[in-house]
Amino acid sequence: MNQHSNVAMFVLITMVVIRLGLQSATAASNPAFADPAFAQVWQRADSLVANGEVQRGYYWGPQPNSGGLQEAYAEGKDGTRMVQYFDKSRMEINNPDGDKSSPFYVTNGLLTRELISGKMQVGNNAFVELAPAQIPLASDLDDTTAPTYASFSAVMSNKENNRVGSAVNATINRAGATSTAADYNSYNVTQGYFEPATQHNIPLVFWKFLNQTGLISQNGQRTNARLNDPWFYATGYPISAAYWAKARIAGQPNTPVLIQAFERRVLTYVPSAPASYKVQIGNIGQHYYQWRYSSPTAQLPTDSDPDCKGGNPKGTQADGVAFLWNNTASVRQQVGCPLNNNSDLLNPVIRQSFAHGMMVSVQADPYDSKTIKYVYVLYDDGKVQRFTDTFVDGSKDPALNPPASLIAPHLGFGKVWREDASVQQRLGWATSYERKMAAVEYNFFERGLLFQSGPDLDHVYVLVGGNLQYTGWTRQNVPLLAASCNAMIGGSFGKLWLSSSMVATQLSCPNIGGSKAQVSIQHFQGGHLISVAPSGVPDSRSLIFYLFKDYTAYPYFSFSHDEQPVAATNPPAGLYTPGSSFRQEWAGFGLLRDRLGWATAPERQIGEGDYQFFGKGLMLRDGGKIYYFYSLTLTGYTLPSYWQVADEPR
Repeated sequence: MNQHSNVAMFVLITMVVIRLGLQSATAASNPAFADPAFAQVWQRADSLVANGEVQRGYYWGPQPNSGGLQEAYAEGKDGTRMVQYFDKSRMEINNPDGDKSSPFYVTNGLLTRELISGKMQVGNNAFVELAPAQIPLASDLDDTTAPTYASFSAVMSNKENNRVGSAVNATINRAGATSTAADYNSYNVTQGYFEPATQHNIPLVFWKFLNQTGLISQNGQRTNARLNDPWFYATGYPISAAYWAKARIAGQPNTPVLIQAFERRVLTYVPSAPASYKVQIGNIGQHYYQWRYSSPTAQLPTDSDPDCKGGNPKGTQADGVAFLWNNTASVRQQVGCPLNNNSDLLNPVIRQSFAHGMMVSVQADPYDSKTIKYVYVLYDDGKVQRFTDTFVDGSKDPALNPPASLIAPHLGFGKVWREDASVQQRLGWATSYERKMAAVEYNFFERGLLFQSGPDLDHVYVLVGGNLQYTGWTRQNVPLLAASCNAMIGGSFGKLWLSSSMVATQLSCPNIGGSKAQVSIQHFQGGHLISVAPSGVPDSRSLIFYLFKDYTAYPYFSFSHDEQPVAATNPPAGLYTPGSSFRQEWAGFGLLRDRLGWATAPERQIGEGDYQFFGKGLMLRDGGKIYYFYSLTLTGYTLPSYWQVADEPR
């Protein structure tokens, strides 16, 4: 987004088209269209805007802002419907078995009604009481004086008489108070159409916009046609009168803007904008996503436990799962109350990441190791498939040759992946090894499962569906809640630790004045091995940390010193035998040895000034790099989960 052009018109276009309340609400970077029907609707009006062939505002936005999401909807298939968010709306497929040739196979939501009323619709006649959105509907999001969706709550029920031809000079402020101001008569805006269904007038500038024709792309062909057919296709009917207000747009305060709320969209008219951009559709898709998924709103009761007497999810407010559930009403409404605190589960949840989604394994009864185990395939489009895990312990996986840096799944995940061609094609190869989650990382709920696993501590995964029949999933943002530390550190460790809230959250606070240790590192083809042994403790057993190329980390206590050490072997040319700290473990664990391969450098001792312990991990310096690994649990560095490497700050 270029905000530094010296051309005045470009500044105005940027001000109206891009900055009108723009704030990213993406769930993924440049996500693909979740369904070909969504792409077809977008291409009709907006593809020519995106490639610069026509000069007009977007009807949807330059690209999707989220992946496909399965949102709860009572009349939808399996109680959900496929949706995808854009800057200016949300596309929906309410009936995937419907007539795909119908112009209403894809609809766009009644977002304006929900944002103004504070009622989130989860069925034709089912709503969740939240609160009207305190989000500016026609200005910069940090504008504290302009009208919000909540400002329109008091006027949405007002009806009008037919005033076609009369001047539009009504005003509204942030408090929702309305008046008239003759000053706005100078803009020569008059009423152009009266809609009897909702008894509201539509200003002529908006009426012309809703009925305009222009160049569109239809089945790959360029043609001139109505952009809205019928006129209410994109917006629905008006649900308020049109009001003037003063707003800050692109940092410019007191910009006059005419605002009218429609069922599905908000239209704005900025007299100072260039002719092709005076009328715009507001960024309601962004605003709604923020309201639905990011706003901590009213406490919501659930069906079976109105007050959730069973307690909160395992963990504290600093843990992502507990934070999301405690602070996001829509998530609580979707999944209900927590079922347990996971502290005594026999079979933890297992997950593995793939190029286009992930697999998750869940025991039917997490307290009984003999019950059925399910494998859930989570696709990038928000859809979920469930398979029964039929893998027999002791069975061997066939040898596969994945592309470089990718991984072939094995065990239960591998069996599902190999035996179902559509799963293999849609997911692609694995990008990480499978991993059991610590108890603090996940929680079962009445109607879903929440888990936080991986180095992306700013996200929580939400699977929705009761009785282990998960029908959809989303990835939700959570804040990085770094610990408040009394001690600080300097040098390159301190610079890296302070460089981002992610690193500070992962590692927690530095341990100052703690025990010293003997630390060594050796680099391998598939990762690294690190040995940590307390200094001055006779016959102490080292902790060996396996750092694999998928950035997962596993700790193991070294073999007893009384055991016979493994003799050095002859590695291939240019490679090395594991050093004495690692040789016994490397030779003793076949699967781990296969993942690591041979060493690419000799074992090296790490000096006392080249490592630093933290509350949840360890940093060490080697060869101009800083390696750090950390735990998602609360048990300290002895149970790390993931590792990262960064260039040493200077």
